[in-house]
Amino acid sequence: MQFEDTIPKLLELISAVVPATTKIVVLKTVDPSHDNFVARISALARPLQIRIVSIEVRAPAELESAFSRIGEVRDESMVVLPHPLFNTRAEVVVRLAAARRVPAIYPFRSYAEAGGLMSLGIDLLDSFRRAAYFVDRILKGSKPGDLPVEQPTKIDLVVNLKTAKALGLTIPPSVLLRADEVIQ
Repeated sequence: MQFEDTIPKLLELISAVVPATTKIVVLKTVDPSHDNFVARISALARPLQIRIVSIEVRAPAELESAFSRIGEVRDESMVVLPHPLFNTRAEVVVRLAAARRVPAIYPFRSYAEAGGLMSLGIDLLDSFRRAAYFVDRILKGSKPGDLPVEQPTKIDLVVNLKTAKALGLTIPPSVLLRADEVIQ
């Protein structure tokens, strides 16, 4: 499952947790798939009267300036797209979002564990385990072309209640019940 396939769920979660949201900032890179994501989320958000604004980061040194363009307003939320530029700096991204008091949803559990509000994404450790399985099969003589292509099918929702409290947000029971993990 591609992260892009989670867009309806992302919009649903943001709307449930921050019902006053009228603008969602999408933190993206120059990755072409990010442009596709922004186009799809914009199309789905339009009927909900939610405006999508993308902020592009090309290098780690641009992170702070990118966040300086995000306002400290209660009707704004953020989606951080999966990319090594952000994933390897999860703590920095989370800290910058917290400093701006922007409720954000992230692509991996590591962000929520680092203090991010919510994450919705695949279990990376499980994906790495599956990759090891395929490496093992290849080392035992299987031809790579004969092995099936697999997409992750399980998407985990992790909610950080400590961060929600710091942002002055109440996580609705409907979201908590769907969470795979709730960080106290």
